[in-house]
Amino acid sequence: MKLNVLVMSAGSIPGVAIIEALRNQNEVPVRLIGADMGRLSAGFLLADASHVVSGAHQSDFIPSILAICRQEQVHVIFPVIDEELQTFADHAPTFTAEGIRVITNPPELVRVAKDKSLTARRCAELGVLAPPTLLKDDLGRVPLPPFPLVVKPRDGRGTVGVHIVRDKHELDFFLDRVSNAMIQQFIEGAEFTIDVLTDFDGNLISLVPKQRLQVKAGMQVKGRTVKDPQLLAYGAEIVRKFGLVPRGNIQCIRAVDGSLYLIEINPKFPASLPFTLRAGVNGPLLLLKMHLGQKIAPMIGQFQENLVMMRVWRELYTHDQVS
Repeated sequence: MKLNVLVMSAGSIPGVAIIEALRNQNEVPVRLIGADMGRLSAGFLLADASHVVSGAHQSDFIPSILAICRQEQVHVIFPVIDEELQTFADHAPTFTAEGIRVITNPPELVRVAKDKSLTARRCAELGVLAPPTLLKDDLGRVPLPPFPLVVKPRDGRGTVGVHIVRDKHELDFFLDRVSNAMIQQFIEGAEFTIDVLTDFDGNLISLVPKQRLQVKAGMQVKGRTVKDPQLLAYGAEIVRKFGLVPRGNIQCIRAVDGSLYLIEINPKFPASLPFTLRAGVNGPLLLLKMHLGQKIAPMIGQFQENLVMMRVWRELYTHDQVS
């Protein structure tokens, strides 16, 4: 049976990575359909079919995706970027009713993960260590953590609007300029991400910790895989406590005293997905196998250790008549 797979945001780095992960394998026959908001999408050159769609905030988004699914006889949808995650999570039952699986985390988890203030609050409830956090409205009634501090949007992405502040003057300056701001204590230490894969019942399949050696605009451009027992145990704990199912990415910092602080949870494939694929864990393929009813045995720690990634630009070319 050939699976028709719809990859959203097909021109994004994770979107292209999903397409290539499924294209460059011969275990599950697939037909790949790319969807994006603009016709000049790199994923359109790599997919078998393509569709231009509206933004996830538009009222016609879900009906238009359903129409594409019916036209292309789609079996599985991979949502990709932040803006569409909540919409797909909330409407997953609509697609399920038509026999279409949406690769999504539970709606409540997506909501908590999107709001970094809610993530910090959930950490406190679950007993997960996170940087001390407060909102602008808390100033004056909640003690301010020691400087340096981080000012960032509660609903931000990457490093947009993220500022390290070292005194009260800088704090006031950036609080006036960052929309929907929150304040966290800055934690000095090495930063790691942990790619997560579970089955659809929440049973852990894979964890791939990666040290972030260099980051630009919130995206890992140099990194190294690490088989670190502390990080593997930590990843399993976060998956269990938060219900991070079936895929996701955990960002944490190991402080100088060895403690791990949760920075954020991302209920999606990260921009560093190509790195994880090269390390030996093809999450998109494994999810398709599980969709087909295959039982996947846990493969914790089964990836290439000390694999170093150095990201460079890649170009694709096509002929286009711009009007």
